[in-house]
Amino acid sequence: MSSQYAPPQAPPPAPPAPPATQTPPPKPSGDQQSWAWVGGAILILIGLAVLFGNFGVVWGNWWALLFYVIAAVNFVNAARSWQRTGSFGKAATGSLTGGLVLTAIGSIFFFNLAWGAWWPLILVAAGSGTVLGALLGALTGAQNS
Repeated sequence: MSSQYAPPQAPPPAPPAPPATQTPPPKPSGDQQSWAWVGGAILILIGLAVLFGNFGVVWGNWWALLFYVIAAVNFVNAARSWQRTGSFGKAATGSLTGGLVLTAIGSIFFFNLAWGAWWPLILVAAGSGTVLGALLGALTGAQNS
């Protein structure tokens, strides 16, 4: 009897793998980048306050500088929003207004101004931020809806 048995054949060789390409590590998101410098800025302010204290220069209200740091974060966020969208919209206007209000509050505390006399500066800052945001929005073609 003749047998029709054929031994199993090896599968064909796999095609060669494409050369491995190195992908760069992912970049931090915009939110991480905009907040990354805040910790360093706070350390700088605390270090300067201690350094000046060591040399006899004492600011009674040095803690009010933190208002300026947070205001700077708001200004950076306004600029990034403007860059990201190409127009000065609601998000940028809100950040600009917040930065101006925090600058006003920080200035009142830092320069030890009489709160009762200077609190309207906060209203002026809020109104200025709103007006500037509207003007910049109109100039850059922002949609208000």
